[in-house]
Amino acid sequence: MSADDGGVDAVWWRCGHGQWETLPHVLANPADHDAWYARDEQRRRRRDEERERQHQEGRRRGNAQEPRLPQSAAGGDPKWTTLREFGFTPFYCEPGLRGAHEKGWVEVQVGYFRRNYLTPVPRVVTLEDLNQRITAFEERELSRRFGSQIRTIGQDFARETPHLLPLPPEAFETAMTFEPRVDRYSRITVKVCSYSVPVRFIDRKVTVHLTGDTLVVFEGRREIARHARLADRGLEHLVLDHYLEVLLRKPGALERSEALHQARAGGTFTAEHEAFWAMAKHQHLP
Repeated sequence: MSADDGGVDAVWWRCGHGQWETLPHVLANPADHDAWYARDEQRRRRRDEERERQHQEGRRRGNAQEPRLPQSAAGGDPKWTTLREFGFTPFYCEPGLRGAHEKGWVEVQVGYFRRNYLTPVPRVVTLEDLNQRITAFEERELSRRFGSQIRTIGQDFARETPHLLPLPPEAFETAMTFEPRVDRYSRITVKVCSYSVPVRFIDRKVTVHLTGDTLVVFEGRREIARHARLADRGLEHLVLDHYLEVLLRKPGALERSEALHQARAGGTFTAEHEAFWAMAKHQHLP
């Protein structure tokens, strides 16, 4: 078939070929379908080799840049290099379009999960509630099939599990570390939220390990407080037990304290506590 009646500059479309061709090119390359498929396979192999080459260059580039990272092991955050002890080789991807192929499938799956399970945004009270919902979503995904695949995701994972490397004997520490000072109200502030600690640590520095859902406070190696991580700016979580030493000397301060209000709202100050407090007020307070 000719677009311009077979002229010298005419273009032709031949079945099995992927582009328009000029008449001289057609006459010079009278290849059949098998030859065209062979050429197409060669082109596909060259594309795969080029992708692999770019991937390896990205890995080498990441390793070469690692000593210059502002938070490398030399800079104070050892997590980057600690990943190697857990069988991972971390490296930075190329920014923008040049590195889009290096993590595209990850981005696709994140988008799928967001559209199918996090739209509209779930309303939860705590991060623990959100984690429980996400766990239920993941369980549902195990019964899903990719396209026309015969087996489900869960079945494929069960087949792959025996071939996976064993987990390391120690869990990878994901917590961020802070060293705040306890204020006069026996609170520490971490990520614009406040948390209580026992009053005997007022005006002392403590060590805080902050994860996605938990905040743990240490004095040296000893744990002195533990809280669920707060999600909104400016919130505070006060534990009544942290203020007992002060309330022993000033029992009248308990009645209108924020710590008591939160204990009642959280159910830790039970009816038995209320009865005991009422009796103590009747006997000892004017």
